[in-house]
Amino acid sequence: MNPGFSERTFEFCLNAEYCQINSGILATHPHIPPQNQEKDLGYDVEFLIRTEGFTKSVFFQHKVPYSAEQRAGRNTSFFNAHSGPYFRFGVDRNEHNLLYDLSIRWGNTYYCSPCYNGRAELDQAYRTVMVAQRSLLLDPTDVGRITDDERHNITYNPSGDSPTLHSEPRSFEHSFRGAGERAPSLKLLPVTLDMVSEPVEELSHRADMAVQHDAEDARLNQTDVQFVQVMLGRVYRTSWILLQ
Repeated sequence: MNPGFSERTFEFCLNAEYCQINSGILATHPHIPPQNQEKDLGYDVEFLIRTEGFTKSVFFQHKVPYSAEQRAGRNTSFFNAHSGPYFRFGVDRNEHNLLYDLSIRWGNTYYCSPCYNGRAELDQAYRTVMVAQRSLLLDPTDVGRITDDERHNITYNPSGDSPTLHSEPRSFEHSFRGAGERAPSLKLLPVTLDMVSEPVEELSHRADMAVQHDAEDARLNQTDVQFVQVMLGRVYRTSWILLQ
């Protein structure tokens, strides 16, 4: 079954709630053109990094899943992996490997996907401040890099358990939630301008031909912080949240 809401809608709901619960600052989010970043976010992230003493950050790549209630045709391997209904979202190799490297270097990097895909369920979760608690967090380092050109998906059962990377199944060691008792213990790593500047060249080199124009555009007249914001949000669709 197709999802009843977009990734952009889920991203907004999750980020807003997560920042509220954890007194976080959203440093970037997808699809904001660089010239509008400060206007849309409402603050200067570089100034905040310099003055506010953030002790950790978290990266989310939001995914809205498809669902299947019955075994049919090409979904047999997914259905069999969970012995019943499951949720599924697609995985891009380049994005996955970036998330893997962010997790190795900075920690606190996750796929973020809800344990439902109906609009009414999202509305209820948002009204009751349960979006984060009902969202699955998966660390890409649990399953390693993707080195082939095959199509890949991540599946999990309706309870958010048994998350698995396909096509050759690799199980995630942990199944975290965005809030509550199953929330991950975040790694402490002070956020400094020097730390943010570390991945600049790597992000530049990672940009394949399909996004090269965006990379060059982002590098023009941008500080390191602004460049990282643009590349993570606009190119790799990854939200970056700063926490104290």
